[in-house]
Amino acid sequence: MTEKVEIIMAHGALGGSDDDSPLEKLLREFAILHAQNGEWAEKYGTDYEDDIVMMHRYCWCEEETCEWCSGDEPNFRYKPTGFEVTWYKYIGRDMKTNISISPKEFKKMREHILGKEKS
Repeated sequence: MTEKVEIIMAHGALGGSDDDSPLEKLLREFAILHAQNGEWAEKYGTDYEDDIVMMHRYCWCEEETCEWCSGDEPNFRYKPTGFEVTWYKYIGRDMKTNISISPKEFKKMREHILGKEKS
């Protein structure tokens, strides 16, 4: 007799998938584009900031003064509109946004941070 074992994993635990939302795909693509050597940016994100965008990986330091561990800071911020995204450990897991944006606003943001050739 063979037992059937079902393995349940959190969304995003293995990186990107065909089930990703457009926002997850954008965040993963942005993270990969700005990744440092040796990090799994597609899964966790990356640490990057310029005048337009801030991305910070989920933080594991557990320091009381860490703004990311406390949840005070988002993992992603699009500065022109203040659009922010937080996630738990992996992009896509328990993801929340601070505001809703229209498909037109999303497309404009995507083009702005990735370039028109990616739209």
